[in-house]
Amino acid sequence: PNVLEIAKKAKEKGSQVILGGLHATFFKELILQNRPFIDALIYGKGEYAFWKYLTSKNKDEVPNLIWRDENNQIRKNSFGLELTLDKTELDYSLLPLTRYQENHKKIYPNMPDKSLSILTHEGCAKREKFGPCSFCSIKSKLYFRDVKIFWQEVDRAVQKYGFNMIKDW
Repeated sequence: PNVLEIAKKAKEKGSQVILGGLHATFFKELILQNRPFIDALIYGKGEYAFWKYLTSKNKDEVPNLIWRDENNQIRKNSFGLELTLDKTELDYSLLPLTRYQENHKKIYPNMPDKSLSILTHEGCAKREKFGPCSFCSIKSKLYFRDVKIFWQEVDRAVQKYGFNMIKDW
């Protein structure tokens, strides 16, 4: 409900509203049919698709996009390139890190004050071995990050932003 409220207010102020994530992936048509204040959704992994959406003048070129055209017709683009964590470089400079770290400290008072959440892999090992469960909807193939790239990311986060604890989810 919070996301929809924020999206509606953003649209009222003249913003383009594009959402992604789990619900957008599974309920993309329903969301666009029932939420006129949402302009587009990215389904599946959205890193590349979102970048393409921001940099392309033609929405037909954006993979993993479902959107409303100028005639208010819902259009769905085909699935396209998906980036892995090893092909992206995270830039924390745009985040309000102090506020993030203060909130983290409130929730986890016994942990160090500058904790970084990071992933060593994507996908689900249990799903690979036993098939899907009813708990989650992870469909991406299991892959483990390149160890060298992972530790470069950790070193950069510690040196550049002062993180003093790493949490691997």
